[in-house]
Amino acid sequence: MTKKKRIIRFITYYRMLRVKPRGELRKLISDTCEYKGGTFDYKMNNQNYSELEINAIEKVIEDYKNKEDGKIKVL
Repeated sequence: MTKKKRIIRFITYYRMLRVKPRGELRKLISDTCEYKGGTFDYKMNNQNYSELEINAIEKVIEDYKNKEDGKIKVL
């Protein structure tokens, strides 16, 4: 899968979440990638992620989907 498709897949998943889960995921990604201030929003709008950031984000999303409480189910 190309880098662009991976970024679009992450952004689509993120935007489809409800407000509270979206905030939780945003915090996890910001902590993992060490984003400060408005970096998360800037990267989301401009879609300029490095390969390492994409790998880290995909790992965080997989872990988030597989949480024990089962709040998020992806079809």
